[in-house]
Amino acid sequence: QSDFAGFVSLMMENSNFRRLYGGDIGTTGPGVGGEFVFTSLTFLQEVRGGDSREDLLKRWENFVNDLNSNAPAKAGHAVIYGNAFNEVYRKNAILSTTLSSWAL
Repeated sequence: QSDFAGFVSLMMENSNFRRLYGGDIGTTGPGVGGEFVFTSLTFLQEVRGGDSREDLLKRWENFVNDLNSNAPAKAGHAVIYGNAFNEVYRKNAILSTTLSSWAL
């Protein structure tokens, strides 16, 4: 772990690396000092014209569920976050609360 922290500290001295990845590694101390709390990994996906955001979100959910089912317990769980999916989340929340209110 100390070799990794040293490498990351060295890379953080580069302003381009710090700008791109500075928020992707969380620790309990300043910079990359202390215990590691989280890491973030960013994927960019090229979207075909016919793919709906709902379909893309479902494929990402399947990927993350598979990833989590094969990860060591101490690794924690991966989650999906993306501005592209906020519209899907909002639509699903509105639909869910509307249906719940009708059921009452």
